[in-house]
Amino acid sequence: MRQMFMMRLFIVYLAVSLLAWGGSVLPQADFGFSVTSALMAQDTEEDAAEDAAAEDDSEEDVEEDGEAEDAEAEDAEAEDAGEEADGEAAEDEGDEEAADGEEAESADEETSSEETGDTDASAAEIPSAPAVPTTPQTDLKSIFRTMDSFGGFAALWKILAAIIIYLAWVFSTDWMSTDCIRYGFNGKKWIPTAYGAFWGGMILFWAIPFFWVSYLFLVAGWVVPLAMFVRMHNQDLSSGEQVLTPEHLRFVFARLMSYVGVKVDTKVRDRHEVGFPVV
Repeated sequence: MRQMFMMRLFIVYLAVSLLAWGGSVLPQADFGFSVTSALMAQDTEEDAAEDAAAEDDSEEDVEEDGEAEDAEAEDAEAEDAGEEADGEAAEDEGDEEAADGEEAESADEETSSEETGDTDASAAEIPSAPAVPTTPQTDLKSIFRTMDSFGGFAALWKILAAIIIYLAWVFSTDWMSTDCIRYGFNGKKWIPTAYGAFWGGMILFWAIPFFWVSYLFLVAGWVVPLAMFVRMHNQDLSSGEQVLTPEHLRFVFARLMSYVGVKVDTKVRDRHEVGFPVV
């Protein structure tokens, strides 16, 4: 029902719009309607009479306009003569005013020059205030970029130094994991300790803008857990299984030198052979 009502309302609106448009356009259209001859003749007679009256009125208007134009021309000539006289008088007055203005300008220039001289003298007498020293602003970007006098923050040799410590940490942590499995040590304690200490040192290495300080933190993050594990390892095992002792380091050195053809004696002396000589 609502749709039907809206449709009917739209149709009514469309019809009213068309009627309004037709009412505004039809009077302007040129339609030829046939009328009776009597009416046409009457209309023509009335039109002719009106045209004759209009012509008479136009002739009278032309004569009146001519007389008015003559009077206006005479008035204009009289006004021109008066304006010429007024112009000459105004020119004379303008010359007098210009002379007065030049005299006033010269007087103003003299006074202004005197005033500027006084101000210059007073300015020369007053000493200028000393410049306030400005403190240079700290640029954190430049600090992190330069890092120190040995290169930029991401210098290649610094990155290589960090990579060397990283590879050493990987090797030592792998050995710690294998040793915990072999001898039954607490791997759940030592392996997370090694990871946390090293990566904490790595974060400090990239966060601290001074290479030697940050590098010490990185090395400490690798060495400290390793040294603690080695100490625990050597306490629970015999001398032949201990690591980083003089005998162990001698054995490692001899093994490395064997790759280049150099033989090193790795015989370990017994405890009774070590000591002061008996005389």
